[in-house]
Amino acid sequence: MKMNIFSRAIAAVSVMGMMACGSSAEQQPTTATDSVQADAPPAAASLKDLQWLNGWWQKVTPDGIVFEIWSAAGETMAGKSGFIKGKDTMLAETMVLEMRGADIYYIPTVKDQNNGQPVPFRLTTAAADSFVFENPEHDFPSKIVYRKTSETALIATISGKIQGKDQAESFELAKTQ
Repeated sequence: MKMNIFSRAIAAVSVMGMMACGSSAEQQPTTATDSVQADAPPAAASLKDLQWLNGWWQKVTPDGIVFEIWSAAGETMAGKSGFIKGKDTMLAETMVLEMRGADIYYIPTVKDQNNGQPVPFRLTTAAADSFVFENPEHDFPSKIVYRKTSETALIATISGKIQGKDQAESFELAKTQ
């Protein structure tokens, strides 16, 4: 099927949305209350350790602007990702970073995937310039990594299995605000 420029851009944003959704329509629904186990203990003491993510992050492409926005919201951090083409904005997913007991979770929700339910990823590794969230029960992605490469740049990488094969995709974003 041939896709127009806007459809290709939305497909690219949907790949980012796979952080929450998995790779196929046959995937079983996952909810935020499902247990998530990972071998490594959490490495961040609080959400303050992740505050460098606050702001507007984007990548300008020939088709438009892919973006993520993060902000502190009380005891959580809230995020949105999407795509802007001209005056049109397509929201791909919403994300929340929250404490649950002593653990920090990255919880994305993508409309029309996983029955609209959030999928939790537990923080397993954190450093001053990076953090890793994992959900080994989820096929793709099972791992989400954010790495700050400078004060105004980051690389977000999602990885896991698609049809039994290891796959990874990275997104370079620049901070504008």
